[in-house]
Amino acid sequence: MSRRSKIKAAIALVLVLAAAALMVLADEGGTVGLKFVLYAAMFGGIYFLMLLSPVKSCGVPLFRRQPKS
Repeated sequence: MSRRSKIKAAIALVLVLAAAALMVLADEGGTVGLKFVLYAAMFGGIYFLMLLSPVKSCGVPLFRRQPKS
């Protein structure tokens, strides 16, 4: 794994944990630990599906900068 990939993964992890913490703070009631884990899993899944997915739309990678023509 390259250094750049490690940095991107670390940033993604920090963003996922921060988003989960904010959602737990905004949400009232319930089991805080369970909600945190579920929110972290949700945001992590969204991030990895959207930004790291090899799925292509109409032959063009999603969320990638297109080359200048």
